[in-house]
Amino acid sequence: MITLKEVCKSFHKDNKSINVLSNFSYQIKDWTILWLFWPNWAWKTTLLNIIAKMETPDSGLLETNNKTISYVHQNYSEILLPRYNCLQNITLVRDIKKLDKEEWIKLLEEMKKDLDLDFSLEKYPNELSGWQKQIVAIIRALIVRPDVIILDEAMSWLDIERREIVMNLLKKYTSENTIIIFCSHRWQEISWIINKAIVLDKMPLWISKEYSLIDMWDTFTDKISSITFNDW
Repeated sequence: MITLKEVCKSFHKDNKSINVLSNFSYQIKDWTILWLFWPNWAWKTTLLNIIAKMETPDSGLLETNNKTISYVHQNYSEILLPRYNCLQNITLVRDIKKLDKEEWIKLLEEMKKDLDLDFSLEKYPNELSGWQKQIVAIIRALIVRPDVIILDEAMSWLDIERREIVMNLLKKYTSENTIIIFCSHRWQEISWIINKAIVLDKMPLWISKEYSLIDMWDTFTDKISSITFNDW
């Protein structure tokens, strides 16, 4: 379970204070596959960075219960280290987590087969296209079998076929207790896997709507299909 309680976060720019989160509270239970829907300018990445412990809130409480968190950031080019090739980028997490080498190699080969990988992991990030970098980042995130995986527009460069393959990969390599947090504008492509959805409203961020599996397929589907960002 992940708990955010009365979390506050602000930034200062041009002698002005930007209040991003103000007493934001939310609880994400195990086995939650959550979809976040937000206006483009909602600072949702700040919320994700706090959950991933990449940013510290000004005040409030974040409890992750020592869960292992993998985060595929929307700026995928920045999270792959340019001085290492793709295989070395993936191997870094094995060394940090002290994973069994033989088991890790077996798992990597299995993932490559599932993905029908058609490019070499010996290549460096600057030799890859956008979708190939995203695939490498997703492999690196999943191979540690995390308790929590955050996907911030992680499949934006993938075509429809590859997105479906990645979604099946997520289903295969996560456990029943895994928390998955999706940030994506493509509701139709992830609707079959999620069991909870929340709609974030403008700054400071707050949850204007929340939908569970029970009411998602009728109420939520009808409403979300009619939402445009001009409505926010």
